[in-house]
Amino acid sequence: MRQSAVSAVGRGTSLDNVLGRPIRYAKPSEDQFLAQLRADNFPADYVAVQKIIHRVVRLNISVFPNHSIRTLTGRPATTLRQCVADNTQAWR
Repeated sequence: MRQSAVSAVGRGTSLDNVLGRPIRYAKPSEDQFLAQLRADNFPADYVAVQKIIHRVVRLNISVFPNHSIRTLTGRPATTLRQCVADNTQAWR
């Protein structure tokens, strides 16, 4: 089976299908996202890390597959669909 990164639409579809309810992906600007984290009283170091993650996602750097799991374990990584199915309580 070919490994590939999952797009935002693909992530939403996987979550929709496994959880049985629609998932809406909000696309806040970086400023909106960080302002909400600050308003929710997250610590400054957490906000700084989230800023980096937000930029990586927005630049689509995260869409490139990472084969480290297969290299380290000799098995393919768990699919998002399987991860959600195995951990549905965490997604509710």
